[in-house]
Amino acid sequence: MAGGPQGSGVDTASTIFGRACGYGGLYVFGRREYHSNIKGLHSYFHQRISKTETLANISDVDLLAAFDAETVVRHLMLSRCKSSHKHFGTRVFFDG
Repeated sequence: MAGGPQGSGVDTASTIFGRACGYGGLYVFGRREYHSNIKGLHSYFHQRISKTETLANISDVDLLAAFDAETVVRHLMLSRCKSSHKHFGTRVFFDG
């Protein structure tokens, strides 16, 4: 998953990552979410990458590219509250 303020490169970074995975022979299922077209508001792109065919997205986060602190709080910390055993192996890349 990649998230951050609109205009910070979230869509571009996710598209490049998804295409690279697809070119590498993996299956990709993506879901782009943005709540407004106003530059600076939060948006995110969630992708599910798998060696087998992927038919649906899930909310688990194994790799998080955060362009701001809000992304870490919104997508990593809040999802940890929902699941007591998940996300301990989540890799976070933060550029904020």
